[in-house]
Amino acid sequence: MAGLTASFRTLSLVASFAVVLAGTGCGAVYPEVQTPLRAPPAGKGLEPAPPKDLVYVAFKEGFAPERTRDGRAWHELGNKLPDPFAVLFVNGKELIRTPRQSSTLNPTWPDAPKGNFRIQPSDRIRVEMWESGLVDKPMCVKDLGTPDDEWVAGRQVTAQCDWGARIVVSWEPAHGQFGYGFYYEFRTTDVYVTRVFEESPAARAGIKPGDLITTLGDRRAREMKPGEVQGYLNAPRGEPIKLGIKHKGSEPIEVEITEGAVYPLFSETTIVAN
Repeated sequence: MAGLTASFRTLSLVASFAVVLAGTGCGAVYPEVQTPLRAPPAGKGLEPAPPKDLVYVAFKEGFAPERTRDGRAWHELGNKLPDPFAVLFVNGKELIRTPRQSSTLNPTWPDAPKGNFRIQPSDRIRVEMWESGLVDKPMCVKDLGTPDDEWVAGRQVTAQCDWGARIVVSWEPAHGQFGYGFYYEFRTTDVYVTRVFEESPAARAGIKPGDLITTLGDRRAREMKPGEVQGYLNAPRGEPIKLGIKHKGSEPIEVEITEGAVYPLFSETTIVAN
């Protein structure tokens, strides 16, 4: 009986807390759901192709010199090899930076940031590789100039520096997946679009963040359970689906959307801490 009394007290406290939150105007927290992204069906490529200014960039590996610039062996500075990290700049602004990799002359930076970035043919690219900890000085600084046609042909770009250091960068057409390319959330009985990948079927169909989804197929969204909405949007299909969409301040319209190429930008897949 004592346990039941304690449970009732706990429930009462929870209910009271909910009332307080409601009175303070705190909004409810709605979980965000992503429409699936997957590999395209067998024998089917990604269409459309990625735009030319969208490039997949990743540091592949680096090669540090066996000695410091003044000719000393690394162990003479701390009884270990260097801890290299690399940075890639576009027009003088840092784009990506690897974590440092401890005690190696051949870093591969497996946990380095990588992804699709918008880079224009006129942008100037520079790469640097630094030693962190012992001397904290650059081992390699190389201005690669502007991207040319060979850069986006799916090959690696090698920056050869003086002092024997090298940096290898993967520079490829944007990496893509297959799907619709948007996120949504359930707000009581309504379904709202929360995010849309710039390069996706959803964006190409005119769907925008903040849109209210009014219908899915021939059913009203308000009459569907969350599991039914997810099931409708998750099922792989070769034909278009129909969605009723209401932009803010506009009348509802019906759009057709077919699963296709989604090329997420690095900024769309990375959570930046405040």
